[in-house]
Amino acid sequence: MSAVTSPVVAPEPHAELPAKTKIGNYVIDRKIAAGGMATVYAASHAVLPRRAALKVMHATMLVHPGAAQRMLIEATVLARVDHPGSVEVYDCGTLPDGRAWIAMELLGDLPLSSVLAAKGPLPVAEVLPLMRAIATTLRAAHARGIVHRDLKPENVLVQGPAEARAYRVIDWGIAHQQACPRVTQQETTLGTPTYMAPEQARGDALDGRCDVYALGVLAYEALTGGPPFQASSSIATLVEHLTRRPTPLPHLRADVPDAVAALIHTMLAKDPERRPTAAQVCERIDAFTPDDLTATAPAETWQDAHNHLSTWPDGVATAPMLAAGSGPAPARAPRLARGSAPPGPVAVERRRRVHQPRIEAVLVPRETDDAPPPAEDPLDDDDNVFVDDIELSDLRLLAIAAAS
Repeated sequence: MSAVTSPVVAPEPHAELPAKTKIGNYVIDRKIAAGGMATVYAASHAVLPRRAALKVMHATMLVHPGAAQRMLIEATVLARVDHPGSVEVYDCGTLPDGRAWIAMELLGDLPLSSVLAAKGPLPVAEVLPLMRAIATTLRAAHARGIVHRDLKPENVLVQGPAEARAYRVIDWGIAHQQACPRVTQQETTLGTPTYMAPEQARGDALDGRCDVYALGVLAYEALTGGPPFQASSSIATLVEHLTRRPTPLPHLRADVPDAVAALIHTMLAKDPERRPTAAQVCERIDAFTPDDLTATAPAETWQDAHNHLSTWPDGVATAPMLAAGSGPAPARAPRLARGSAPPGPVAVERRRRVHQPRIEAVLVPRETDDAPPPAEDPLDDDDNVFVDDIELSDLRLLAIAAAS
């Protein structure tokens, strides 16, 4: 991959790039989509028989310091991940007016969010390969010091038929490189509230275990039709991640084996130290025996994992945990006898999924209270919700108040 500056003068800053516009070695064929930060075009290489997705930053983003650098960092991240479960990057550069662009693999597959919207809860036999495939990609990224930070169904592409399915993790635009210098000095917490780990919501230092938490949320949603926490606002959802337990999977689906429920609940532990790594998730899934996937284990197998959710990551306070949703948790669904299989399709209640966009919450340390608020700096192709000047201690107080 080479990072070069295109010699072609771009059209007017606020106009869409028309077909036949050449950027680097790629010629635009048509527009695919537009988001908050960039427009994506289908393009063809001028010489090679290669098509690409060409992501070009909006001219309006030039007023946000570091926006172009962040986009080029995304290209660097994709090149470093270099895994079949990610996206291949071909080239990147900047236009004469300073806008960044990336040429990457053109994929025409459906996002997992569309599959879940059409099919609802997926069979356990389909969710386990999904979990393992994503965990394998995360394992490769984490080994290179890269944390995705925004894993969700919209950022997982589904490829191929059910019997030969593959999955690709996309949108590494806010991925964190642990060895990469900060683009800005202002501390921020980035992500989509529905899938954010507690430590991510608080703005703590992150490692790959926040991605494991997001994968746990995604798996929970794939099995039940809805994520474990979804409130009326982004802040309320973050508070639930900090203070509430998800409804145990065995209470929602009778055909989810206890070993699978235990793994997912452990991935959802509030304390990242109690979560497995992505590599350990792969190992746990590989170690499942046929009995693990059909038999009912002792209740404490999953209950112990569920109880881990009550420990706050900082180990300082133990807030009272609330069951997800209102009222008491539903009774545990009838379990299948050892060695038995469900007599037919298992009826799973379709749970409502509330869309919440990615946010950037600016965490202002107390010692900098007098500093002027930072300018808004959207980092995503989605519509962004900005929650400015949320102090770390204020978010913790919100969490404690919600649990009291």
